[in-house]
Amino acid sequence: MDAFRTEAEIAFRGKARDYFARERDAVSSGGRTRAERVWSELVDGGSGCADLSARVLAVDEAACRAPRLGRELIQSRRLAGERAGFEEKLLGLAVSAGIATYVLDEGTREARVRGLFASSLMGFRDAQERLAGLTVGAELLRLGALRVCRLAGRGEAERGAAELEPLLAKGRALHDEALALAREWMGEDWARDRIPDVPLPHADERTRP
Repeated sequence: MDAFRTEAEIAFRGKARDYFARERDAVSSGGRTRAERVWSELVDGGSGCADLSARVLAVDEAACRAPRLGRELIQSRRLAGERAGFEEKLLGLAVSAGIATYVLDEGTREARVRGLFASSLMGFRDAQERLAGLTVGAELLRLGALRVCRLAGRGEAERGAAELEPLLAKGRALHDEALALAREWMGEDWARDRIPDVPLPHADERTRP
């Protein structure tokens, strides 16, 4: 789906992927948290990409590798004084997309080791459809979130807010499906240790501020 992304977005996503492949330690020199170091080293030092898009891409890539780090990045922005609302919702979409990819990659690997795909209790076609749902859902969220970022960057805040709202419901639904799969295939302990909640409204909550 790179045809729907800008060259700067593609380049920064690659930069973020390389960064997290190298990044390991929880705390760096100076006592900064892992999340603080990510913002400083990866985004704030000059991303080469529009600031809001870069933050969304960074959180997404972090959550693909460690979902709780993606959530910590959002929390550290709030602690650093950044306003919640519009940006936090976009970052929540990024975490949801990253979690779906994490469950797809890590979860299915563990499920295969445990022989769950060979079990007669799990229909193979159903498993394929649910995995495909995670893949497609994550990519649609990514494209939608980046489009909203571009609208905001062009000063079309009202239009961006209107397009953001239906994405929030999709993001919550994708997170809930990924969590359900994780619980079903790997167990409650696995899911609880790895999958955080996301700052997205549930179906019975208002999505407009």
